[in-house]
Amino acid sequence: MARKDRSFAAKLAHAGVKHVMECPVCHKDQQPYMVVRAMKSERSGSWRFKKTHVKICGCNKDEFGL
Repeated sequence: MARKDRSFAAKLAHAGVKHVMECPVCHKDQQPYMVVRAMKSERSGSWRFKKTHVKICGCNKDEFGL
């Protein structure tokens, strides 16, 4: 079966869709962010980076320094 090709405009329209959730505590929109933390390894002593995806709203923006 042939694969359906999408045009560039269709891909942009699909990528532009925001999946916004509302915070149940402060009732503001939660924005997705990628937080990168530098952590020193206890075993080797070298620095490693840990990437996590979090949703930040008015309640927890001070926790991440925004």
